[in-house]
Amino acid sequence: MLKIFFAVFLSTVLAKYDPLQEKARIMESIMDPNVKPCDDFWSFANGRLKYDLTRFYLTQARSALSRYNPKHEGTSLGSVKDQYKKCLKNPPQFLGNLQTEDGGQRAAVEAFIQRVRDGPNVTHEGTFTLLLQEGYKLLYQYGSRDFQGIIETWVIIDGIVLPYPTTPPIAWQQSVLNSSDPTHRPFLSEVFGEAPSSKWPVYIPYPSDAKTRNSLINDLSIAAWDTLRIPLYESCEMYIVNAFSIYYAKILADYLGSEYLSAVDKQLESDLVELLKSAETALRYGNALSQNMTDILLDRLKGNKFPRISHPIFSDELFYKFLGHVDATNLTVQRRWLNNLTPLMRAMGDREVVDLRVPEPDFNAAHSRKTQRTFVNFPIVTPTTFDPSYPPILRFSGLGAAAGHEFGHDLDEGLETDGIVEFDSTYRQVFDCIYNYYKDQCNPEQPWLCIDPKHDVNEAFADSFGVQMAYLAYKRSTATSGIVKRPSGTVLDGLTNDQLFFLNFAQVLAVAPNWARHNTPSDLHPPGPTRVWGALSGFPAFANAFNCPVGSNYRQPGGCSLYNIDLLPEYNITDNLMH
Repeated sequence: MLKIFFAVFLSTVLAKYDPLQEKARIMESIMDPNVKPCDDFWSFANGRLKYDLTRFYLTQARSALSRYNPKHEGTSLGSVKDQYKKCLKNPPQFLGNLQTEDGGQRAAVEAFIQRVRDGPNVTHEGTFTLLLQEGYKLLYQYGSRDFQGIIETWVIIDGIVLPYPTTPPIAWQQSVLNSSDPTHRPFLSEVFGEAPSSKWPVYIPYPSDAKTRNSLINDLSIAAWDTLRIPLYESCEMYIVNAFSIYYAKILADYLGSEYLSAVDKQLESDLVELLKSAETALRYGNALSQNMTDILLDRLKGNKFPRISHPIFSDELFYKFLGHVDATNLTVQRRWLNNLTPLMRAMGDREVVDLRVPEPDFNAAHSRKTQRTFVNFPIVTPTTFDPSYPPILRFSGLGAAAGHEFGHDLDEGLETDGIVEFDSTYRQVFDCIYNYYKDQCNPEQPWLCIDPKHDVNEAFADSFGVQMAYLAYKRSTATSGIVKRPSGTVLDGLTNDQLFFLNFAQVLAVAPNWARHNTPSDLHPPGPTRVWGALSGFPAFANAFNCPVGSNYRQPGGCSLYNIDLLPEYNITDNLMH
């Protein structure tokens, strides 16, 4: 079953195929029609899926890295592919040898640790600055995992924050050096190999008191020592994706093709406009919120932006200008930031690229409340989830709901937490309702493990917002044009349009871990079964679609109405409703 689900990526390049037909086959292969949808819709939608998200990435990576592309010969991409071929000859030996590469790393790290142990006078500005510079240089030069989140930080604040290991992140805001100050350029040049452009900020933690300075320097020494622990990769694909992330992203973009990515961007732009219009309608004509709160949220909606999947760096001209050369053989794991991030910073410094975040190979999306940008990664726009030729019923229930989820984060409780908007009682009650709705959700096999509804409230809100706005957008889109085509199959032909919509929504959410794989309660997202239940069980359109009786698991009283919009059932395709 797993092989069927992931083989679509090979199909896209090895044979001509009908994306809609392939999608229908996948949908039927992973659902369990013997489960009653009103009792357990998660199992109805995903009951036969033996899901392994890592396998999804590896299948795609294997196809992209193995495909011959004459344009890659003699380029940095060719060098990366050559490294992949070397790995494939003897993966255990190749991947094991990565752990023994040193290149002077241990000596440099031990020398820094010794200087920290010697108890330097950190109250002396020059001494502290040099130690700080040396520590961050080691972390960047040798691929510290503390720099892993630097791209996500860029998404959130439109700037780079040097990591503050094991210390609360808020500390960087208390006292920082900013790259816009020319006196700090030499510091940044040492850390990054060259100074980033002064046109965008790099925040450097720079505490003033001796206690915090000592704590920071000590943390940096621990993080530097940690760089000596080279990960043992499970496969050659995982190694390439990790060590050459931007080069792999370009290989994947070439594999998917500029024509496909352009079609994705064009259809996405149209669908997201429809999605935002639906959210605007829900807010403007709802009666659950005060007029003042409604106006504030409507104003927020107008500011949302969605960068294109076709990142400028994927053009051959720009890519080879800034990433045309790479050392793909020496200390490749340790040099992952030097090889991947520094060239992007150089491109941004020349203002030919204005966004540090490039679509990545994992199934994820991200949103920033500050910049109001939503980013989507490659797997979400490939045929198992999205194809520009898909009908609205699939586009909106798949990527539309995922994008709607991210738009939901623009209106969630974080608005108040971040000091952007002060909620009144009419909006506060929405989040109070969600808290109470999720508070008793526990692992059925280990009932002492329960989610923290306060901890998860923003993700729960975004799930409900995403599916409701996507449903409205799908209804708006088909109101005039009708349903021109839909996935067809033995089981699917017996489902109404609305039932198909909710089935695809739940199957796309299969990327979320189930209870057995969920990190309860620390994960900000509820487990997959709870996410589907929380988003649909209080949503009247779902209960109407499947004719769920009052009191059934998926027709719960007290569902949280976001904006008090009446959503009507849809009976116009078939009366063969499943019970």
